[in-house]
Amino acid sequence: MAERDQILEMSVLIAAVDGGSFTTAARHHDLTPSGVSKIVSRLERRLGVRLLQRSTRRMTLTDDGARFCERARAILAEVAGLEREMASRHGVPSGQVRLSVPLTFGEIVVMPALIEFQRRFPQVRLDVELSDRVVDFFEQPIDLAIRMTSEPPAAAIARKIGDDRRVLCASPAYLRAHPRPRTARDLADHDCILFAGRRAASEWGLLAAPGSSTIEAVQVRGRMRCNNTRSLHLAARAGLGIANLPLYLVRDDLQEGALVTVLDELVPGDRSIYLVYPAARFMPTAVRELVTFLVDAFAAAPQTRAVPRTRSRTRR
Repeated sequence: MAERDQILEMSVLIAAVDGGSFTTAARHHDLTPSGVSKIVSRLERRLGVRLLQRSTRRMTLTDDGARFCERARAILAEVAGLEREMASRHGVPSGQVRLSVPLTFGEIVVMPALIEFQRRFPQVRLDVELSDRVVDFFEQPIDLAIRMTSEPPAAAIARKIGDDRRVLCASPAYLRAHPRPRTARDLADHDCILFAGRRAASEWGLLAAPGSSTIEAVQVRGRMRCNNTRSLHLAARAGLGIANLPLYLVRDDLQEGALVTVLDELVPGDRSIYLVYPAARFMPTAVRELVTFLVDAFAAAPQTRAVPRTRSRTRR
């Protein structure tokens, strides 16, 4: 059997599985539903296993079918990547690049860089998903992701491009009305503006002592909780309490004095920013150009470097 027929069989099967019917696969490949059925049946006969359980109402993968589709998806992705690589090796970068980027960080830091990249390489199509969920390269067709973590994934290539620095901060007005915290325990006496996300909102991870590598869960409380980082930022600027915020979001406020940091020596710096992409043998030129562009852009970006801490001028 010709290799092109094997590729067609895998592609038709996956289209049927993803679309939930032979009719959908037929439209995708310009075939008839009976033609799709014949191709799948031929594949099953050659492999000697049943790949699909079919009835008049539904179609499901068998265990053998699930294993076959997992490998087939990887093979098809490799073939597509090879074709894109060869087509663009000696030309202008083109084609689609699919990215997954954290929501707030993407809006503030990444999108300006992507806009500049798009201007420089207009033949590249960028498909950007702004979301805080962690994508699985083996389950979703993502070419490149930006992750902020202390443990980059071992199953992919992770290239560090910066540090996810955080600060505890409040407005000068809030610190004029409340004693400045000197220790982590002092936070119990303050209104803290809390992020209502996956982690416990009432705990902040802080260093046990200045210079320590041990991070302890410090209990905090507050009158406001929110699952949006930008909204926490607005609440902190409005004087509602102390917030735990990323430096890239508050850097200008700190330099201008709209916000003031507290307990600087207890804020851990354990998370970094990574470009993450599958460990494929071939990388399309457009993806490679974008990786290089982002590495250079982040090297020059002040949002991921340290900033001099600002102190309140309030006398007590």
